[in-house]
Parts: sequence; C-alpha cells; structure tokens
Amino acid sequence: MANTGGDYLQASEDLRKVFSERMKTARGERSLYSVAKATGISYSALWLYEKGETLPSTMSILAVADELDVSVDWLLGRCEKRKRR
Repeated sequence: MANTGGDYLQASEDLRKVFSERMKTARGERSLYSVAKATGISYSALWLYEKGETLPSTMSILAVADELDVSVDWLLGRCEKRKRR
C-alpha cells in the first residue's frame, strides 16, 4: 500500500517534534546564542528547530549533533544511544 500525503505530513510532524525535544535536551543550559555562534547556524533558525516549526537541513543536523556531542540518529529519534561512538 502506498504512503499517502497524510502519512508523509504526519511523519514530518513527528520528526520535527522529536528533533525539537532532543535538541533542547542536548543543549541543556547552553544558550541558543552560543550554539548559533559555534555552528554558524542563525539564532532564528535554531529557535525554529527547537519550537518544532521547521526541520533543519542535513548540514545543520550534522552541525548541531557535532556541537552538542550527540549522534545524528539520536537527534532524529532513530536510537536511544545519545552519545556519538
């Protein structure tokens, strides 16, 4: 059975929610400003990611994961192992 547009939209919404929650968790007490400065991603883009308003690009996901020292798979909800290797 083929996926419908509704399935895709639901999956996208779920992914935004997971990424948002996990980014906030990984960031902890660090300010969004410090993460923005370290990654080169604008504060407003990071804010949108944390609010679950939009999904980051692949390069932004990699930058956030590297800066927060977490795995990409964990950020995207694909595993429970938070730390990279």
